[in-house]
Amino acid sequence: MLSALRSMPKLVGTTLRMAWHADPRALLAVAFSEIGQGIAAAVGLLAVNAVMHALLGSGGSAPRSTWPPLPRSNGKPSTTRTSAG
Repeated sequence: MLSALRSMPKLVGTTLRMAWHADPRALLAVAFSEIGQGIAAAVGLLAVNAVMHALLGSGGSAPRSTWPPLPRSNGKPSTTRTSAG
């Protein structure tokens, strides 16, 4: 595993040189499209983050009194059975 990680920079360099010699324009097109995709993903994540802060930042959810009560655990196995099916 460690030897594979150590050889990775050499393999990537060899691959990039081969791609450059084969078709430099295609390599640049792929590189710029990957960079653009990364920027678009970052902008999308920032937008989702802003929406989540707007929705949840002002106190958030319904009062706990409206939620159904959760069963209390006393450390013993539950004897309540649920129907499956």
